[in-house]
Amino acid sequence: MGEIIGAQIYLTEITKPPTQYSSVAMIVAASTVVGVAALGIASIVTSYSF
Repeated sequence: MGEIIGAQIYLTEITKPPTQYSSVAMIVAASTVVGVAALGIASIVTSYSF
């Protein structure tokens, strides 16, 4: 969670307002997709007893 907030603050500081909103939203979307993928992989691994 801290890495996401750090990335958002960093992108907020280095970009200008029109680009700023989409770049911060992309961080949120990417972290959500990666979290769901991690849960899916964990579910597959535990269901097949790897």
